[in-house]
Amino acid sequence: MRLFDGVPQQREAEAGAWRYFRFSVNPNGTTAFTVSVSPSLGNPDLFITSDGVLPSRTHFGWHADAVGEDAVSVDAHDAGWCTNTSCTYLIGVSSAFAAAYTVTAARASSLLILEEGVQQQAAVGPGEARQYWIYVPGGGRTGVRVALTSLSGTLAMYMDGHNPRPNATGSLWRSEPSVGGATTLEVQADDVSLQACTHPPPHTPSRLRASNRAQVNRAQVNRAQVNPNPNPNPHPTPPHPGSRRAPTPRPSASST
Repeated sequence: MRLFDGVPQQREAEAGAWRYFRFSVNPNGTTAFTVSVSPSLGNPDLFITSDGVLPSRTHFGWHADAVGEDAVSVDAHDAGWCTNTSCTYLIGVSSAFAAAYTVTAARASSLLILEEGVQQQAAVGPGEARQYWIYVPGGGRTGVRVALTSLSGTLAMYMDGHNPRPNATGSLWRSEPSVGGATTLEVQADDVSLQACTHPPPHTPSRLRASNRAQVNRAQVNRAQVNPNPNPNPHPTPPHPGSRRAPTPRPSASST
């Protein structure tokens, strides 16, 4: 199965079974990418090759077999980095027991898509940020909740329905900074700005930015939880074009 940049794929496998994926890279425009596996069941391990041979537990260029989530960073400094005009990396995922997981391959500059209930782990340096997409069902019936867990450093989240690179000065919603802990960005289903961007399109992507304010950080970002609105307004009145909504906690995650 082909993996597309920043797009998660969900898979299940029986005990001992392998699932294989491929990820194509242009070495002239890419100097690094990351492959991650986030399990919801079992403990799958990750193996990658660049020589055209399917990876196994005895043949691989990169691998990760930690308990829980696995992630591998592949960059141009690695001995196995492909330097051809076009390169395809083969990715194998296997578990000793039955497993269900999400696998994602993405370049450092990519916008990652967050899936509901699926964690994403990342690291950023001082002043750096990671961007994510969240698809929110249209119709004004769904709220958004994003949780960020900082493993080190101070992080903040910024979210917007239109700005592809939300930040501290250009975002509709934001979270409080997380100081060595967790922070949450939550937008209610009846929020006027959220309804304006989710009605009438069937699915509207919201941009989430995780911003680092301290040393190199690692954080886990959980996909927004769907919160049905018990009293949905199917015909919300969009804000006046010249008006601006007061900042509401907006998805900003630092150091992921």
